[in-house]
Amino acid sequence: MADLSEDRKKDIINVYNYFKKEKIRGRLLISIQKSVNRTAQALGLPTGTVKTVVFRETKVTVKNQRVNKCGGKKKLDSFDYEVIRNKIYCLFRAKELFSVVKLQNSLSDTLNISVGLLYKALLKLGFRYKKSADCKQLLVESTDIINQRCNFLRKMREFREAGLHIVYLDETWVNAHHGRNYQWYGQDNNCSRIPPSGKGQRLIILHAGSSKHGFLNNCKLVFRSKTNSADYHDEKCGAVFMEWFKTQLIPSLTEKSVIVLDNASYHNLRVPGTESPTSSWKKCDIANWLTKMNITYPKKCLNKNFTRLLREIIYQLNI
Repeated sequence: MADLSEDRKKDIINVYNYFKKEKIRGRLLISIQKSVNRTAQALGLPTGTVKTVVFRETKVTVKNQRVNKCGGKKKLDSFDYEVIRNKIYCLFRAKELFSVVKLQNSLSDTLNISVGLLYKALLKLGFRYKKSADCKQLLVESTDIINQRCNFLRKMREFREAGLHIVYLDETWVNAHHGRNYQWYGQDNNCSRIPPSGKGQRLIILHAGSSKHGFLNNCKLVFRSKTNSADYHDEKCGAVFMEWFKTQLIPSLTEKSVIVLDNASYHNLRVPGTESPTSSWKKCDIANWLTKMNITYPKKCLNKNFTRLLREIIYQLNI
């Protein structure tokens, strides 16, 4: 018999005793699906030690293992959405028909994503699965999304050709106890970092910048959130944004510029008194608005069709 170290002999005894227990019991001690747990139990080692050795030897990190177990990324950012859109356009240019599964396979080199999450991403990007003229199922993008993108790109090209300074602004948030969700634990689960309870105070961050100058000076706005709502946009009221826009952003622009921002609700404020009538307005409110705007209308229309007539007048005026 070859000379074995004491550790190897101990491992052999542990594995033998483990299989002997299974023989006496007449069935598996641990499910055959849990190979790591079975190995750890047979060798008498902690499960974490076996995981570390297996992942290191097979060159699979714990992070990738967790992603594969979940079937792909749980959340997508703007960069991931652009990767998906560009891949679809590449398939369109190649005149290839594809399904969600085929698209997932083509993205495997750059993006690990499950079929369900990819399907939701396609809907969010404005793509729809519909029948084509030759009765073949095709994935197409909504026409309004295409028109908006084309108009945006044309305007941006005009601004750049005119030599204007393009400034982008956006918002984000961070929690006081922001940190990783996973960490390494000791064998007794006591040797580890004890994270604070709760997420802590939330901070809302607003900034602006450009490719030419980077972040603009004196444009950073950081303030405490009053709530811990899942949507940080709830905290960005129009008054705060307008105050920052007038007192910090505008004075920081040293040259003729174009400001690019998203379509958040607090970016679409109206000056009080300039609102246009909507279908929810009452009859008297619409009449007062027409009088205020010096727009004449038939006074005899004070019947049940009055609101409809006023709406037609507003529509004809293209208000």
